Amino acid sequence: MRLAIIGGGFSAVCVLHQLVKQHVPLQSVSVYEPRRQPGEGVAYGDASETLLLNTRAAAMGLCPDQPGAFADWAGLGGEARHAFLPRRRYAAYLRGCLRQDLLDARFAVEFRHQRADAVSRVQGGFRIASAGGTDAFDAVVLATGAPRPAPLAAVEPGLPGDPRYVDDVWSEDWLGRVQPDEHVVVLGTGLTMVDQLQRLRDAGHRGPVTALSRRGQLPQVHAAHPHPQALAPALADALASQPLRAFVRTLRAQVAASDDWRDLLDALRPHHRALWSRLRPAERRAFLRHLRPWWDTHRHRMAPEAHALVQQAIDEGRLRIVAGSVLAVQAAMDRLLVRFRPRGSAGGSTLEADRVLRATGFGFAVESGRDPLFDSLLQAGLLAPDPLGLGVSADAACRVLDPRGRAVEGLHAVGPLLAGRWWEATAVPDIRIDAQALARALAGQASGAAGPACDTACEAGP
Repeated sequence: MRLAIIGGGFSAVCVLHQLVKQHVPLQSVSVYEPRRQPGEGVAYGDASETLLLNTRAAAMGLCPDQPGAFADWAGLGGEARHAFLPRRRYAAYLRGCLRQDLLDARFAVEFRHQRADAVSRVQGGFRIASAGGTDAFDAVVLATGAPRPAPLAAVEPGLPGDPRYVDDVWSEDWLGRVQPDEHVVVLGTGLTMVDQLQRLRDAGHRGPVTALSRRGQLPQVHAAHPHPQALAPALADALASQPLRAFVRTLRAQVAASDDWRDLLDALRPHHRALWSRLRPAERRAFLRHLRPWWDTHRHRMAPEAHALVQQAIDEGRLRIVAGSVLAVQAAMDRLLVRFRPRGSAGGSTLEADRVLRATGFGFAVESGRDPLFDSLLQAGLLAPDPLGLGVSADAACRVLDPRGRAVEGLHAVGPLLAGRWWEATAVPDIRIDAQALARALAGQASGAAGPACDTACEAGP
């Protein structure tokens, strides 16, 4: 079997690692990734030593059955295993794992440093078109990471080409142009904003920063020391049987009675997928509409060191958090104007900025006209967007579903594209579970037999 992996970030490295570890009988694997250094992607490709992981080292191993492998690699023992290490070190760990996998692989591995522009169905498999031509494969894994977010409707036409407006803070070369005293307005107050605050400080920026989001909520902070605990019986019962509204009431009661709500949410983590899987479509919509902002800020927390940076900037008056809805982002002579409606107000207000950064986090929706690769899959009827705009429709075996709800044999997805299937599909512990299950399914396909059911593996916690 000839397999293509589209994408070269963590999801792709994790899939390749499992293919090697499980000795999947493949002829070859071709990885389509335009970046020269595979494995890092957007998450770990920044060269800054000060950007930290948002998860403890002890949980960042590449395999579900060896979560502590990264801490072992870093030589950490005792309490140090629970530290939040620089992302640069994690990128080095991934490169080391990749080098070893290339040595151990029993199949040929080729990195094609180009973008996959289109995928089409052909007899017995798929054809991928890129700048280097076309090639045929028996199976394809979509490991592209999260789709690019849709353009902000509030941004005036033409402004995305203005260097003062940064639409993609990770891909655009903007840091070198920032002047020390500029007023920077950041659209978003989540983890991406925290990262940009650190990057601005590293670049010598000392001017004011205003971070604006609808609710003005900052990510919560991890505890300095974890206190693992089992899931409380009342919460376990609610998880298994109660509708979403009743479950939330039980969760709130448990939080009120706990010494530290973070320990309770961490105990709930292995059960996220089971809860999401049993929610009815109406309950999922209600979760996204009413609970998602609180879930995101409490579940996806920042390292204590990052929290200290944010708090120091607030205390010194360099960072201001504003709650409000963006109405327009416009150019006005030598400044940018951010017009917004403050939360709880009927009137409007305006921020004058030297530079505006978009830091609204992941995009999840797969929509026509946004990416040639997904356009080709949509037009060919090989893919259906998730009904709630959370990646692609997929089954429990990580197979992509077509518009009629049928599994497309040989076409798989892993990583953030599976958010609609599992909700939590962006963090390392989630992706490595799917990569393990996907490799098992591909092993069955490569041997000519039906792949094993992946429901148990995909739903299991780390």
